[in-house]
Amino acid sequence: DIFSSDMLCSLNVIRVGNRGRNVYPFYVAIKKMTAVSRYDYILHIHTKRSKHDPILGNNWLAHLMGNLMCSAHFIRNLFLMMEEKSVGLVFPEVLSLHYASYNWRGNKMLAEALAKQTDIDIEELDKPFSFPAGCMFLAKAKSLEKFASLKLDENSFPAEPIPIDGTLAHAVER
Repeated sequence: DIFSSDMLCSLNVIRVGNRGRNVYPFYVAIKKMTAVSRYDYILHIHTKRSKHDPILGNNWLAHLMGNLMCSAHFIRNLFLMMEEKSVGLVFPEVLSLHYASYNWRGNKMLAEALAKQTDIDIEELDKPFSFPAGCMFLAKAKSLEKFASLKLDENSFPAEPIPIDGTLAHAVER
């Protein structure tokens, strides 16, 4: 069992509704963990459904999970990567079938508004950049503090169905 590793001292599962795809539920979960700093690492995984293209969704889920949790040895290696001071988040490579480029697409204005709330400078990201497309990753808890500080609520995210890109959830993902 992957979760029997001695590297995992506790596992906290929080069930929340589906608003903002997986991003708003994750935000709620982070907020419910009143002291995010009491955790060393946070693994964000979800069901990754795609109503507009179920085959792609299933392939994408398999790709993301296979590149985050394929074996206990692989997971140990992810944690070893996280020991580097400069690493705050690790995530699978972008599934090339879905994202042909690493850019803002229609999400930059929304991301700029979020960046202002957190004092993050995103101006350097006008060139191609990598992001956790599909929003599954292993992160140092400390690296998520600015995300947790955002002022968001359920109404910040549109109700389903939402477009495949260009929403607040997609801006947060980047």
